[in-house]
Amino acid sequence: MNQLAVVLAFFAASPSEQVKALPLLPRDPGARDFHADFGRNPLLVLVQSYLRFFHHRDDEPWETFLERLGIPAGTQGWPESIGELDHVLETMSPHDHVLWTQKALDRKVGWRLARRLARIALADLGWSDRADRGQIDVVLTH
Repeated sequence: MNQLAVVLAFFAASPSEQVKALPLLPRDPGARDFHADFGRNPLLVLVQSYLRFFHHRDDEPWETFLERLGIPAGTQGWPESIGELDHVLETMSPHDHVLWTQKALDRKVGWRLARRLARIALADLGWSDRADRGQIDVVLTH
Protein backbone atom coordinates (compact mmCIF):
# COMPACT_ATOMS: atom_id res chain seq x y z
CA MET A 1 0.00 0.00 0.00
CA ASN A 2 1.29 3.44 -0.93
CA GLN A 3 0.77 5.13 2.43
CA LEU A 4 1.66 8.59 1.15
CA ALA A 5 -0.96 8.29 -1.61
CA VAL A 6 -3.55 7.25 0.99
CA VAL A 7 -2.81 10.26 3.20
CA LEU A 8 -2.75 12.66 0.26
CA ALA A 9 -6.07 11.22 -0.95
CA PHE A 10 -7.52 11.83 2.51
CA PHE A 11 -6.29 15.43 2.49
CA ALA A 12 -7.72 15.87 -1.03
CA ALA A 13 -11.14 14.43 -0.18
CA SER A 14 -14.24 16.53 0.40
CA PRO A 15 -14.98 17.48 4.01
CA SER A 16 -17.88 14.99 4.14
CA GLU A 17 -15.60 12.16 2.94
CA GLN A 18 -12.95 13.18 5.48
CA VAL A 19 -15.51 13.07 8.28
CA LYS A 20 -16.66 9.61 7.15
CA ALA A 21 -13.03 8.42 7.24
CA LEU A 22 -12.59 9.79 10.78
CA PRO A 23 -15.88 8.98 12.54
CA LEU A 24 -14.40 9.72 15.99
CA LEU A 25 -13.51 13.29 15.01
CA PRO A 26 -15.44 15.72 17.25
CA ARG A 27 -17.99 17.97 15.56
CA ASP A 28 -16.68 21.17 17.18
CA PRO A 29 -14.47 22.28 20.09
CA GLY A 30 -17.49 22.50 22.40
CA ALA A 31 -18.47 18.87 21.89
CA ARG A 32 -18.24 16.55 24.87
CA ASP A 33 -15.95 14.18 22.95
CA PHE A 34 -13.55 16.94 21.84
CA HIS A 35 -9.83 16.25 22.34
CA ALA A 36 -7.06 18.33 20.77
CA ASP A 37 -4.60 15.91 22.25
CA PHE A 38 -2.20 14.13 19.88
CA GLY A 39 -3.27 10.68 21.02
CA ARG A 40 -7.00 11.26 21.00
CA ASN A 41 -7.89 13.45 18.03
CA PRO A 42 -7.64 11.36 14.82
CA LEU A 43 -7.21 14.38 12.53
CA LEU A 44 -4.36 15.73 14.62
CA VAL A 45 -2.79 12.24 14.75
CA LEU A 46 -2.97 11.99 10.96
CA VAL A 47 -1.41 15.41 10.36
CA GLN A 48 1.31 14.94 12.97
CA SER A 49 2.10 11.46 11.59
CA TYR A 50 2.29 12.87 8.07
CA LEU A 51 4.64 15.64 9.16
CA ARG A 52 6.91 13.20 11.03
CA PHE A 53 6.89 10.09 8.85
CA PHE A 54 6.07 10.91 5.23
CA HIS A 55 9.22 12.78 4.31
CA HIS A 56 12.51 11.87 2.78
CA ARG A 57 15.41 12.45 5.16
CA ASP A 58 18.85 13.33 3.86
CA ASP A 59 20.37 10.29 5.59
CA GLU A 60 17.89 7.87 3.98
CA PRO A 61 18.57 6.42 0.52
CA TRP A 62 15.83 7.35 -1.96
CA GLU A 63 15.04 3.69 -2.70
CA THR A 64 14.61 2.97 1.04
CA PHE A 65 12.23 5.91 1.33
CA LEU A 66 10.15 4.63 -1.59
CA GLU A 67 10.04 1.14 -0.10
CA ARG A 68 9.22 2.38 3.42
CA LEU A 69 6.10 4.16 2.21
CA GLY A 70 5.12 1.74 -0.54
CA ILE A 71 5.66 4.39 -3.20
CA PRO A 72 5.91 2.95 -6.72
CA ALA A 73 9.48 2.45 -7.92
CA GLY A 74 10.46 4.91 -10.58
CA THR A 75 9.07 7.91 -8.75
CA GLN A 76 11.86 10.37 -9.38
CA GLY A 77 11.25 13.87 -8.17
CA TRP A 78 9.11 15.42 -5.54
CA PRO A 79 6.57 17.99 -6.74
CA GLU A 80 6.57 21.48 -5.24
CA SER A 81 2.92 20.97 -4.34
CA ILE A 82 3.96 18.54 -1.57
CA GLY A 83 6.34 21.12 -0.12
CA GLU A 84 3.55 23.68 -0.20
CA LEU A 85 1.13 21.23 1.46
CA ASP A 86 3.76 20.53 4.11
CA HIS A 87 4.03 24.24 4.83
CA VAL A 88 0.26 24.64 5.20
CA LEU A 89 0.00 21.67 7.56
CA GLU A 90 3.01 22.84 9.60
CA THR A 91 1.30 26.20 10.20
CA MET A 92 -1.74 24.50 11.75
CA SER A 93 -1.05 24.62 15.45
CA PRO A 94 -1.98 21.56 17.53
CA HIS A 95 -2.96 24.07 20.22
CA ASP A 96 -5.55 25.83 18.04
CA HIS A 97 -8.52 23.71 19.06
CA VAL A 98 -10.87 24.98 16.38
CA LEU A 99 -8.74 23.41 13.62
CA TRP A 100 -9.20 19.79 14.71
CA THR A 101 -12.95 19.30 14.24
CA GLN A 102 -15.49 18.29 11.62
CA LYS A 103 -16.64 21.89 11.25
CA ALA A 104 -13.07 23.09 10.67
CA LEU A 105 -12.62 20.68 7.75
CA ASP A 106 -15.51 22.40 6.03
CA ARG A 107 -15.02 26.01 7.11
CA LYS A 108 -11.34 26.81 7.71
CA VAL A 109 -9.30 28.29 4.87
CA GLY A 110 -6.24 26.22 5.83
CA TRP A 111 -8.13 22.98 5.23
CA ARG A 112 -9.49 24.21 1.89
CA LEU A 113 -5.95 25.11 0.84
CA ALA A 114 -4.64 21.73 2.05
CA ARG A 115 -7.32 19.96 -0.04
CA ARG A 116 -6.39 21.94 -3.14
CA LEU A 117 -2.65 21.29 -2.71
CA ALA A 118 -3.20 17.59 -2.02
CA ARG A 119 -5.23 17.28 -5.24
CA ILE A 120 -2.45 19.01 -7.16
CA ALA A 121 0.20 16.77 -5.56
CA LEU A 122 -1.75 13.62 -6.48
CA ALA A 123 -2.09 14.84 -10.06
CA ASP A 124 1.60 15.80 -10.19
CA LEU A 125 2.54 12.28 -9.09
CA GLY A 126 -0.09 10.58 -11.28
CA TRP A 127 -1.71 8.87 -8.29
CA SER A 128 -5.37 8.14 -7.63
CA ASP A 129 -7.35 10.44 -5.40
CA ARG A 130 -9.25 7.51 -3.87
CA ALA A 131 -8.59 6.08 -0.43
CA ASP A 132 -10.99 4.00 1.59
CA ARG A 133 -11.57 4.27 5.31
CA GLY A 134 -9.78 0.99 5.97
CA GLN A 135 -6.59 2.35 4.45
CA ILE A 136 -6.79 5.49 6.61
CA ASP A 137 -7.27 3.27 9.69
CA VAL A 138 -4.11 1.34 8.78
CA VAL A 139 -2.12 4.57 8.52
CA LEU A 140 -3.53 5.82 11.84
CA THR A 141 -2.61 2.64 13.70
CA HIS A 142 0.97 2.41 12.39
